[in-house]
Amino acid sequence: MDGVLRPSPAPYHTRPNPGPKAREDNSCELPAPQSSTLARMAEPYASTTEIDALVAAFNTAEIPPEAWNHRRHLTYAADVVYACADFVISLATIRAGIHKFNALSGITSTATTGYHETVTHFWTRKIVDLLDPDDDRLAFVNRVVDHLGSGALVFEHYRHDTLMSPAARAAYVAPDLRPL
Repeated sequence: MDGVLRPSPAPYHTRPNPGPKAREDNSCELPAPQSSTLARMAEPYASTTEIDALVAAFNTAEIPPEAWNHRRHLTYAADVVYACADFVISLATIRAGIHKFNALSGITSTATTGYHETVTHFWTRKIVDLLDPDDDRLAFVNRVVDHLGSGALVFEHYRHDTLMSPAARAAYVAPDLRPL
């Protein structure tokens, strides 16, 4: 692993994508929210309305930063990946969304806090790896949350000191324990 960002393999591009297409700026537009209530946190999502509500609350920073937990990160990222069906475009869209959320929430990125490029890259790759052409949006998001629900998974691939380094926060650093 040389740490170079590469597009996802061809099979991810071959699945029918009911979501919107990529825009000229290499981002993708997510479906408009259908509800203003936040999704339940302990159970699988019962409908895409719950996912829409969480994504809408994220996009407007209605979720307090202290309530923005791993499950909610995964839900947002899985929804982006499902809509984009491409690693590079998904990563760019997720990155932009997190930067927007942080800005709206007053979160400043520093060498030790705020946005973390390596963590974003890691989870986006793991989510893209779960893409299945037979999944609908609800099934995909629920499977991602179920399979990747442990935030500790990242430490199977990275030493703590590596992942918490300013270099890993600022730019993608390849895993030093186990490849992705």
